[in-house]
Amino acid sequence: MSQYNEDEAFQGERMKIFTGIPAEAESFREQWMIFIATNDITQRFTVFKAVVLFLTHIKGPIVNTWVQDQFHWLRIQLQAGMLEQDPQLALHVQEEFEKTFSNSLEKESARAMLREGKAMQGYDVDGYAAWFRPLVRKAGYRLEDP
Repeated sequence: MSQYNEDEAFQGERMKIFTGIPAEAESFREQWMIFIATNDITQRFTVFKAVVLFLTHIKGPIVNTWVQDQFHWLRIQLQAGMLEQDPQLALHVQEEFEKTFSNSLEKESARAMLREGKAMQGYDVDGYAAWFRPLVRKAGYRLEDP
């Protein structure tokens, strides 16, 4: 069920605005990933326009300067010849978002848990992966990186 009007182009729950509270950053990021999947954002828009759409959901006095800086960086990249479809545009903004708004206490706690090295119990691979993947993200790592 969509919370958007019939004349609006998006499906699903209306995106909540991120105001810069670090404890809400992970939730906002996950909400954005669901929004992307639900609305085929990567198919409907260039990477540049998808990132700008992401930035429109970040508002408030704590974050306005950051949003302006990211938009300015994006425009400089395009003026320098980067294509609107270049994935580096999204990767840069994602990394800057995580670096700026991640909850550092949560990150350190997740890193400590990873250092402890919890072993999988029994044969529940899916259960272990469901525990491990979010912990890796909270620690500030990416599963794709070696």
